[in-house]
Amino acid sequence: MGQKESLMGLGMPGELAVKLAQPESLEFESGSVSAPSVSFNGDADTGLFRPAANELSLVTNGANRIRVTSGGFVSVGSTAPQNEFEVVGENSPRMTIRAKTESLTNLAELGFHVSENVSNASANTLALIRAIPTQVDPSALKADLSFSTNSGDVVTEVVRYDSAGNVGVGVFSNLSKLTINGPIAIKAVTSVNAANYTVLDTDAAIRFNTTACTVTLPTPASFPGRILHMNVISAVAITSASSNVKPRTSDTAGTAILAAAAGNWAMLQSDGSSWVILAGS
Repeated sequence: MGQKESLMGLGMPGELAVKLAQPESLEFESGSVSAPSVSFNGDADTGLFRPAANELSLVTNGANRIRVTSGGFVSVGSTAPQNEFEVVGENSPRMTIRAKTESLTNLAELGFHVSENVSNASANTLALIRAIPTQVDPSALKADLSFSTNSGDVVTEVVRYDSAGNVGVGVFSNLSKLTINGPIAIKAVTSVNAANYTVLDTDAAIRFNTTACTVTLPTPASFPGRILHMNVISAVAITSASSNVKPRTSDTAGTAILAAAAGNWAMLQSDGSSWVILAGS
C-alpha cells in the first residue's frame, strides 16, 4: 500500500479498518504480472496491476488476461490492443453470444450502431446479425443466420442463411441453395480482338470481334461448375488451345468452340474435367 493509508486495527473476523490520510485516495504500488498489486490471500498471482502509466491489466495465474490501455482500448488475450475491443487467442479463439433459455423468441444478436443515444434505435443502428432459432428441441436445435442493414432509418433483413445451408437474398423462407428476389448482375462482357486470349478468373462473357482466336480456357478441375458465355460477331473461328471442349452432340473433347459464322454463340460449363457446350448456335 502507498503512504496515504495506515492500518488502524482489526475488528471482527474478516473486517479490516483502514484510515486514509486523504479519504478520497487509496493508492497501490504498480505491481507486476507475476505479483499484481491488488491480489488475494493465498492467490498472489491473480488480481490487478498497472503495467504502464494510465493502463490497467487483469491477471490470473500470473498471466495477462484483460488489458485496458490509456486510450480506452480493451483486449482479451493481448497486451497491445490496436482497436477498441479485441479478442486474441492462439488456439481458435471464440466469442459467444448466448441466450439463457431455449425459445423461438430468444434471438442472439450482434448490432452495429453509431450513437449511444438509443431513443431512436432504428436511426442509430447500422446493421444487425441475428441467430434466429427455428427449432428448439435440445436434441435437434436449428437456427437461421440473418443479416439486416439500415436504409432510410429502417432496419431491414437483406440476407438469410437457413439451417440447411440455403441462402436467400431478399427472400427468407422456402429457399433453394440460392434464392434471389430481384435482378442479378455479373461482370460486363469482355471484348477480344486478338489471335490469342487467356480467359481470366473474372471473365463471365466474352465477345470476339474480327480476328480468329485461340483461347486458353481455365483448367476445368479448378473451376467445376463455372459457366462461360462466348459470342463471335464476324465469320471467324474460336478454338481452344487444348482438347478440353465437349460439343453439344458428343462426349468426346476437342478444340472447337465456335465455327466461323457471324453471330455464333455458346454457353460452356466446366464438369471438372472438360468444358461442356450446353447451349449455342
